[in-house]
Amino acid sequence: VLPRYGEMLFYLNTYYSRLAYLQSKDKISKLECNQRLVSILNTERILSKDKILVHKFFIHLSKKEQKKRFKESKVEKRDWEFSPYDKDQWKPYD
Repeated sequence: VLPRYGEMLFYLNTYYSRLAYLQSKDKISKLECNQRLVSILNTERILSKDKILVHKFFIHLSKKEQKKRFKESKVEKRDWEFSPYDKDQWKPYD
């Protein structure tokens, strides 16, 4: 899904985080990871040529803050906030 002219669109847990996750779990070879990165960069170049601005934000949350957010989500029964993928990523910090 791409935004129309003048609109804005935010992606959460984008392709970069998915690649990092797959690589950290040894579920993807270095060659395949590099090929996917080249594909991502090429896609971003195409979007830029079509005058779509691509802004990347990389947010870091401390282990303490991540744990706090997971606990709050469980207490407030907001399980919809976290996918199985998110929960699997959390295991090393649990």
